[in-house]
Amino acid sequence: MRWVVFVVVVIVGMAVFADEIVQRVGSGEQVLKGIESIGTETYKEVNVKIGGSFQKIPAENIIDIKREKSSLVYQSAEELRAQGNYAEALKKYEAAMAREGEEWEKIYSAYYKSLCLQMLGTVEPARLKDAVKSYKEFIEKWKEHRLVPHAHQGRGISAMGSGDWAEAQDAFTKLSGGEYGSYWRLRGKYWLGELAYRRGELANAKKIWAEILAEAERMGMKDVRAKYELVTALEELDKGNTAKAKSSLEKIVDIGLGGMDPSIGYEVLAKAHKALGDCYYKEAGGDKAKMRKALFEYLKVILLYSLSKQEYIHSLQMAIEISKKLDSDDDKKRVDDLSRELAKARGS
Repeated sequence: MRWVVFVVVVIVGMAVFADEIVQRVGSGEQVLKGIESIGTETYKEVNVKIGGSFQKIPAENIIDIKREKSSLVYQSAEELRAQGNYAEALKKYEAAMAREGEEWEKIYSAYYKSLCLQMLGTVEPARLKDAVKSYKEFIEKWKEHRLVPHAHQGRGISAMGSGDWAEAQDAFTKLSGGEYGSYWRLRGKYWLGELAYRRGELANAKKIWAEILAEAERMGMKDVRAKYELVTALEELDKGNTAKAKSSLEKIVDIGLGGMDPSIGYEVLAKAHKALGDCYYKEAGGDKAKMRKALFEYLKVILLYSLSKQEYIHSLQMAIEISKKLDSDDDKKRVDDLSRELAKARGS
């Protein structure tokens, strides 16, 4: 029986490498199959052979390309990256770059090497500078390739993470110029707003996002709406307008993670649930039912968004405070459990 399970797992794993293109269609996705070969890839268009003839697909609409034929080392790199094992995937991509093989495989390996460095930089910040350097080398070597706008985005995000505002500004400005198509123009604008937001320029961030809000929603970029509503909520909270702030925060919660870049959505939802907890608690007074409503929001942050450390610690503190006031047996136990978690969070 063990051998049967093993064979099934191997077959399923190999099926991942079927020849296909994942396209962006409106606010959704579509998988294009039956591709006989893939020709030239530029940031303007990709030539694909279907039914014996070549067709041109706008590059900005392509989310991903998966080829049927690739080397074992490249397949291994792809599997490791899909599992989140970026350190080992990085080594495999470097090996794929070094071997004699298809040119497309070298290009994709160089790009994904940069992406792996970027992802490793989320836990080892020094790696972000390596990622910026790697992305710049990719852009310089393959100036016309489909992956160049992806590389500019990665370069900007990595630079922003390392505190290099000028490098990030340059990358996002290039994306927003329109050379790579309307989708990447909007992504560039979004990230320019994000850069302003992270620098504390909330009014400027909101202005940038307001300019692209309608177009971004038509294209399914829900993170633009989410960040716009978050800045609006923060502004209203500063003015003491709890009701208006709640309205914006509840819109964010309704959006959810779907349609947002995962890293953006995680942060936005952590902040939204934490801020909703603050709003509900401020309104509660001595009303225990409203206190529990606030507690529920803080517990969402604790259970789902613990990697957002600032929001996590605040939510632990508030959940402890509310649980002490509610004072049931379950609440008393929760105080002990959460106090231990708070001590760990502060010590990490």
